[in-house]
Amino acid sequence: AAEPPPTSAPSDGPPTPWGADDARSYVAWNPRLNPRDRAHLAPIVTPAHPTMNSSYNVGEPQLRAIRDELRLGVDATRRVDRLAAELFGDAAADDDAGADDDASTARAQRLRAAWRDLFGPSNFFQAHRHYVQIDVVATDDDTLRRWFAWCESRLRGLVVALDTPGFVKARPHATFIEHHDASRRTIRSFFVGLSFETHVQHIDLTPCVRDFSLRVNNWEHLTNDMDLELDHVLNDQLPDWVWRHQEEACFPATTAAHHRAAEPAASGADEADEGANADEDLGDDDDDDEEEDRRGGPKTRTTTRLKRRIRGGLPECSSWEEAASSSWVREAFTTSSAKDAARVAVESDALGALQRRLGLTDAELKMVVLKVPSVGRDYHSAVEPSLSALERRLKLNSKADLKRLALARKSFLAWDYDTVVAPRLAKLQRRLLLSDEELRKIVLSTPKLTLGYSHDTLVAPRLDALQTRLDFSIPELRRLILSKPQLLGLSYEHNLEPSLDALQDRLALSVTQLQKVVLGFPGVLGLSQEANVLPSLDALADLLDLSDVELADLVVRLPSIMGYSFEANLQPKLAFLQHELGLSSRELREKVLILPAILGYSLENRYARRIAQCKAAGKPLRLVLDRITLTDDQFCRLLASAKAGTRHVGSTTAADAAETKSPTTPRSSSSSGGSSSKSSSAAAAASSGSSGSTRRPRGRRPRGSSSS
Repeated sequence: AAEPPPTSAPSDGPPTPWGADDARSYVAWNPRLNPRDRAHLAPIVTPAHPTMNSSYNVGEPQLRAIRDELRLGVDATRRVDRLAAELFGDAAADDDAGADDDASTARAQRLRAAWRDLFGPSNFFQAHRHYVQIDVVATDDDTLRRWFAWCESRLRGLVVALDTPGFVKARPHATFIEHHDASRRTIRSFFVGLSFETHVQHIDLTPCVRDFSLRVNNWEHLTNDMDLELDHVLNDQLPDWVWRHQEEACFPATTAAHHRAAEPAASGADEADEGANADEDLGDDDDDDEEEDRRGGPKTRTTTRLKRRIRGGLPECSSWEEAASSSWVREAFTTSSAKDAARVAVESDALGALQRRLGLTDAELKMVVLKVPSVGRDYHSAVEPSLSALERRLKLNSKADLKRLALARKSFLAWDYDTVVAPRLAKLQRRLLLSDEELRKIVLSTPKLTLGYSHDTLVAPRLDALQTRLDFSIPELRRLILSKPQLLGLSYEHNLEPSLDALQDRLALSVTQLQKVVLGFPGVLGLSQEANVLPSLDALADLLDLSDVELADLVVRLPSIMGYSFEANLQPKLAFLQHELGLSSRELREKVLILPAILGYSLENRYARRIAQCKAAGKPLRLVLDRITLTDDQFCRLLASAKAGTRHVGSTTAADAAETKSPTTPRSSSSSGGSSSKSSSAAAAASSGSSGSTRRPRGRRPRGSSSS
């Protein structure tokens, strides 16, 4: 039957539960449309619509373990089939020949041993030398149940990260083991077996464990009575409760009862069965012995049965002899070291090509492989075409730019460019009316957001909400995002909207004023209003004795002030100016209100340097604030022209030039309780006029007057 067409665009996240109300909008599993579905290794799809993959968590390590166990089952079943044919097919011939019953008894014992091997326990804890032990600990059963469910859901990521093609093979244990520690706390333990390739001498798996710990500890319901422990243990260091668990889990109850009823009472018979079983093992595994002799390692069942791949479907066979002659059985279950070595060599060559293509170091290449294990296998067929298409789309002229994108969002190497990356870039460009150069700028500055976030489900809703809240036009929204592309990564409900509400409520800003503040300083949306912005503004208002209206006017005229630390920036700067220039608190307040940009200049690079220049030239220090808008070159020429007795081109009035000629002008004129001469007022007015502020009349300012 044909697959039903999808009702919406493919989702970028894992499947989510659905109900009757939103069943129509649920995206069905479809590898032709959804690249994430295409990457599933062992899909088992539900028959009802909307279809979904019930084996979503099966990764490369789990699939390899399934194939290994299937091969072991095939080997054991072949042996049972052969021994049964020997026992029952030759029974009539033995009776006619009058043979002794000893031969039939021996064959029956071997058959019983073969059945026991088929249903026997796993050799997981004997097959590996190295293990990663993950202990999930909690104080009570209910807490352990919730904590264990969360850790188990994140365990797949650890196994996939530990499994590195060509270096490490990771195999998780099928079940957890529950036990108690000395304080009677209940602990549930996972084990992951590690097998290293023969050429690996040293490998650091700390980043994998650290990333897993960070993901687990980011749980919002984490409490102090929950704990997680990871440890590296060797085979001979496994605790005793591991072996007790293996003994208890050998057979199910019904199977164990069946075997107890079928076993002979004499202990000697058991010994004979075991001896026969051992003989049969030695007879069937001669090739395995030779392989282990060449490797120089102990003979185990798992080490010689790795990297089997099933290609094609399971044919219908009337007997295991017919199945053994089928091509799919020979390809899937026959040891082929040459084929494995060739595949590893091809993947190694592909990884080398990727390293040269992006200019990666060995450590960076390792990080990429740990994040995207299939990059070597799919390099020539998928990765390289996607990199070339992205390079052409963004017009990347430098290998460093492409490398930066790949390292910032490594998972995009596994995505299809035409179905995932290209639509996201096109939608973002159309939404903000970006040019190709502007799109390139945004992608290079925030590759994780632009390449990794779904436009329909994350980016577009945030842009729509932000545009509606601030009443922005599209050009204004484009200007905001170009100034601060990181805003695309902030949640509107949890970050942007609370910041806008807190800022508008505190300063009583209108929508127009809020627009000007956000466009003037977009970074304010990424700051914590309660912890950073509002406390600094309150402290500044207390220091300068500003009303709410004056504070709001100050913020609107200088939005970047919200990004300054009061303790580390504003307070030391104002204290320095007041001390060096001999300003009273009222004079300092008035100067800040006249020209808020005073708060934006650097203390070391602007104020301290110019005060030192004025002192060296014997000029009045008030020039530092009166001519604060001049560049360094203009200020130096001003001092030089004043020393030579000529008017500076940047001066505004003759009174200003007269003041600069007089090296003995007293500094106390600027600190006489708020009064000042006409010339100094004119200088201040000229200075404020040159900075774009409203020109104020000459003469004394009445006490208590406000410049706002």
